[in-house]
Amino acid sequence: MRYEEHPAPPPLDRWIKCLWLIEDPTATAADAPERVVPDGSMELVIHYGAPFRRRALDGTTCTPSHAALAGQLTNPLLLESTGPVGVLGVRFHPNGASAFLREPLAALTDRVVGLADIWGREGRELGERVAEAPTDQARMSIVITFLHGKLNDRQRSQPPVAAAVQKLSEAGGDVPIGSVAKDLGIGRRRLERGFRDHVGLSPKILARVLRFQSALAWLEGPAPVRWAELAIDCGYYDQAHLIRDFKAFAGMSPTAWLREQHRMNDHFTGGPE
Repeated sequence: MRYEEHPAPPPLDRWIKCLWLIEDPTATAADAPERVVPDGSMELVIHYGAPFRRRALDGTTCTPSHAALAGQLTNPLLLESTGPVGVLGVRFHPNGASAFLREPLAALTDRVVGLADIWGREGRELGERVAEAPTDQARMSIVITFLHGKLNDRQRSQPPVAAAVQKLSEAGGDVPIGSVAKDLGIGRRRLERGFRDHVGLSPKILARVLRFQSALAWLEGPAPVRWAELAIDCGYYDQAHLIRDFKAFAGMSPTAWLREQHRMNDHFTGGPE
């Protein structure tokens, strides 16, 4: 599997963490599913290869879409190959996707919506143009130009939310939400409304996801795992607290997670910067 990340050019880098590409020409429908967990980012995903089938842990499936916007996750899901993989993705900062959309991002949480349903004919044509482009650079150029044209002036100004996201990200989620609101001089309810519109998760859930991602990044390191130490270092009350969040966001215990391979999710570990 080939995975690459490319920085977004200014001014899009204010809202976009990176553009990424995944290719695996040997993938088949018989391959084991890839587990994907919440990371605090929305993604624009365009398949120029065979699209992934999305499966929830309860077994329900979502019809593959060649071009879609994936909302914030609060639960794990499984991605199943349907053939050779070729994907171009745009990973937004936690509050970044709202700069290109008009509806509150909470309406997209735990959903995957086709680009044609969001941007009409332009969205459908974007997927088609990327699928027909001959090179990685050409694909990225098409998407970058499109997003430049979709910047939404009404949504771009969100100082309290952007500042709160930065504080939570810098702390790895280990900071009381009340103190974040107080530092910004706004009420907690106002902050929560802003997150509903511009992030798609409540401040508390985003903090939990960031803390969980910190734990995943720790597990990817070379040091032997000391669970009690990991829990405290990542901002959990204790080991039981860590296990509860793993079961909520990964659908399994931390030790079960270590026994599995996560080729795709390992590329996304660490959460938003």
